[in-house]
Amino acid sequence: MVTDAERRLGCVIELPRGWESWFDAEAGQLGASAPASAAPPGAFLDQLRVRREPAGGAGGVEEVVDRVLEGDEDSADLEHFLVLDRGPCELAGRSGEHVLAHAYLPGQFAIVLERWFVLAGQDAWTVTGVTPPLVYAVTGPPIEWAALSLSLAP
Repeated sequence: MVTDAERRLGCVIELPRGWESWFDAEAGQLGASAPASAAPPGAFLDQLRVRREPAGGAGGVEEVVDRVLEGDEDSADLEHFLVLDRGPCELAGRSGEHVLAHAYLPGQFAIVLERWFVLAGQDAWTVTGVTPPLVYAVTGPPIEWAALSLSLAP
């Protein structure tokens, strides 16, 4: 079922079972997190976000990725940000780029940050998944499956 948030953003994404979604119209992003009932109190919940923003005259998806890696608002709050892998991918039926990184939330703990980027018309789309590294082998595949399910409105 397509949610109102997905209609407003112009995309559809399949979430892992039980995940709770939200929409931030001001930031132009759809988000979701693992159910709080599946984790101990105070535990970090796996997250997934889809952001749509103007491509800003980017000549290609690589240029968008470079701009993000140089310090967008999501990465600015992270400490010891380290790109582990970067390469091509297919997202929403288009050629895109994938980035796998490791970082620390300030004063907290390590995270694995996985991002998929694609350009569609005048828009840059970014799907971001976040999970703790100790459970990445288990939680990474469902996050990747959800990210790669992204479809964009025509």
